[in-house]
Amino acid sequence: MPALYLIEMVALPTLGAALAFLDSQAGLLISWAVVGSMAGFVVLGVWSIGLAYTPVLLVQGIAATLALRGQAHRALASLAVAALAATAQVAIMFALIRILSPDASF
Repeated sequence: MPALYLIEMVALPTLGAALAFLDSQAGLLISWAVVGSMAGFVVLGVWSIGLAYTPVLLVQGIAATLALRGQAHRALASLAVAALAATAQVAIMFALIRILSPDASF
């Protein structure tokens, strides 16, 4: 399970950084999905590694926000995608924990 987190936390910011300034709606929404997924990870990480990934989340959030410049009409959709990605991240991780460690208590 920790290996999955480590791979994910390297791949997500890399993907987000590559797409943050792509001049397309898909790139913008994927960038915000990365922010949401990382936010879910940071929330779950508070109980184990603390706030270690918060700076990465902040930088990714700033990059995604800068990518919104001139596209204010897409802000609500971007925030909705981020919220959905955060919820999915938390749900998937809880499901994986339950499957891989049935004795775990939440």
